[in-house]
Amino acid sequence: MVSISIFLTYIFNSRLKKDPSHRANAVARKNPRFTGMTKMERQVRKSIINKETRVIPLADDASWLDLEQLASVELTSEEKAHPIDGVFSSAEGLGWRAQHPGKQTIRLLFDKPYNVRRIHLVFEENMQQRTQEFLLRWSAGDDKAYRDVVRQQYHFSPPDSCREVEDYVVELNGLRQLELSIIPDISGGDALASLEQMLLA
Repeated sequence: MVSISIFLTYIFNSRLKKDPSHRANAVARKNPRFTGMTKMERQVRKSIINKETRVIPLADDASWLDLEQLASVELTSEEKAHPIDGVFSSAEGLGWRAQHPGKQTIRLLFDKPYNVRRIHLVFEENMQQRTQEFLLRWSAGDDKAYRDVVRQQYHFSPPDSCREVEDYVVELNGLRQLELSIIPDISGGDALASLEQMLLA
């Protein structure tokens, strides 16, 4: 398979709301530090790459990291109408959806180490029954091995069971990379991986 790496950069056209009550969603080290730029004008740094605990409620006062500014994003694919950008906001959005069926990977590359204590994920499926599996891993740097945070399966059965919400308390000290791998249907088929929200604190 030919390895493809595409660096996509664009300006947000819509203002992202900061309302934590909604429960819906470094590649270039010389990137600007966003001095004097509003959140709406910031760029999400992302590139397409080749594919190779405890639960607590979502608190209104959670200090979510501004992932749009603090990290670059690598991902295996994305639909034009459902880019990765919206999943890093606590406001409702369209969410991310893969362009191709099968296993997909989303990788955050932080510009500097961070200590992360909480990870919030939301998945949604309103069309078909399927059993999804995801693996969340982290690393302290380029030379450090990835370590598992959680591997989990969830069965979607719309309309009764169409939303998976996961909220993990973690201790990830010196986090530099966070990787989410999604198998949308463990039985195979043409299901598309999707993600409504991904928040870190």
